[in-house]
Amino acid sequence: MLALAIAAAPQSPQKSQQSLRQTLRWEAEAAVGVEYDSNATRLDSDNTEGDPVHAGLVRGQGHLKVRYQPRPDLVLAGSYDLAGKVFFVEAARGQDTLIHRLTGGLGLRLGDSLAARLSGLYHEGFQRSPTKDTTAGAGLFDFRLLDGRLLLGLAATRAVMGSLSLGARRFTYKPDPALSFDALLGALSVDIRHTLGKGETESELDVAISYTLSGRRFSDEFEHLCVSHIPGCELPETPEPGQVVTFPHPSSTRRDLVHRLSLELTWVRGVLLSGGYEYGNSRSNSFGFGYQRHELRAKVVMPLFWQIYGTLQIRARLMFYETASVVLDDPGFEEENRSHALVQLERRLYKGLRLILRYTLFVGDLTSPEAANLRHLVFVGCAYRYRSQ
Repeated sequence: MLALAIAAAPQSPQKSQQSLRQTLRWEAEAAVGVEYDSNATRLDSDNTEGDPVHAGLVRGQGHLKVRYQPRPDLVLAGSYDLAGKVFFVEAARGQDTLIHRLTGGLGLRLGDSLAARLSGLYHEGFQRSPTKDTTAGAGLFDFRLLDGRLLLGLAATRAVMGSLSLGARRFTYKPDPALSFDALLGALSVDIRHTLGKGETESELDVAISYTLSGRRFSDEFEHLCVSHIPGCELPETPEPGQVVTFPHPSSTRRDLVHRLSLELTWVRGVLLSGGYEYGNSRSNSFGFGYQRHELRAKVVMPLFWQIYGTLQIRARLMFYETASVVLDDPGFEEENRSHALVQLERRLYKGLRLILRYTLFVGDLTSPEAANLRHLVFVGCAYRYRSQ
């Protein structure tokens, strides 16, 4: 969004000439390392049982980004990501994963303060099928995502940018087609960038507010609450106290309406401080699949000693379901959509080469914390980044 704001805002003649002299820019980054996972099959996910599987693995990731500006008012951009991990222990091989993602976008300046962007995304994960020697685990990354959006951005001032976007999404969860859906979505966002102080005391404060509304149509029939007078509903002869019985309603379609509201603050002055809050609300015509989610995020990046940079990141998630349910979002390459704390140390070795040491603690859902849900990750590796001049 910040890149779109810059493209939409008026530029000085000097900056325009510099953009024309160099219209193609690209950057590449690769990271590889070894990791220890104390709960490789994720006992805090559905359809898993038994004892945690401790395993080592190799993790790698690559990123390529290209930006081409053939005219002052036109920008073409694209990126490709490839990530994967392979476990050393046979019992965890069902969690071997390969993920790739391709994005593309076209930005067009329509005026001094108005711009449009057309973007698309293809994301797919592949996860190894469990064998007789492999412990069954959660297939959290085994999905395909297609997303296309049209965005209009308005720069009210050089510091304030607003946008409206409309789009469509197809989500295919390969282990369970019942969780696959098509969606139409719309989003509103406002980004504010403000400079505080001058000279040595200068800092930058960014505020981002966004709201997204998504209507999802699933491939499965919706679940109807089973009561005695409904034909086709079979209640147990001796139901357990508090037992809820549902059945798929014939010739029906499950539909969810999902709201998301988020606020993000970022302050930079030698150190980077950021914090955010997101509220999610889903209402479904399928009994028991509605939920509310509260999520708090905080991040600190700062220089320490011996040219080492430290990162502390925390995500606290609270989920409230109508009944026990499954919620799948779009996890990234490094993070998962669960409460966690991350500590990372990073040091530059030579030019774009960096050494990385990272520890992550996943604790599952804070509304029902259990000791068996804990998951520890320890990663050590190297990363290299190159940017065109």
